[in-house]
Amino acid sequence: MTRRVVTTRRADEDIDLAVEYYLLAGEHAVAEAIVDALAAALKLLVGHPSIGSARWEALIGIPDLRTLPLRHHPYVLIYTDDPDAARIHRFLHTSRDIPAELAATAASRISPPARIGALKYPPVTEIESTTDILDDLRRDRL
Repeated sequence: MTRRVVTTRRADEDIDLAVEYYLLAGEHAVAEAIVDALAAALKLLVGHPSIGSARWEALIGIPDLRTLPLRHHPYVLIYTDDPDAARIHRFLHTSRDIPAELAATAASRISPPARIGALKYPPVTEIESTTDILDDLRRDRL
């Protein structure tokens, strides 16, 4: 099953901050590797949206909440497998207090749509746009 993958503004901010941190620290290769790992994770979600762990779903109380760690990097994608799309809500470093971050995010937005096509908060960025943003970040590094 192929599913759309969208990111929220908050997830986009998280991604920008993570990449910017490594770029400012002079770790250009690490920043590029994170961008590549993120692109691979997004492609994986397109074909397999329910692949992430549901570990936090019961603890936080957010239906269909999933997490997908980035390969070889200490970051995790926090997303919901909604009927119309895999919606990425956060991109967090694993050293963060993930339950607290998720609780704060849940209080501000995460809720399943009442029905397909009736999203209270429509998707902000499609995977193609996210890939373009990541490509721009990679080009800026050069």
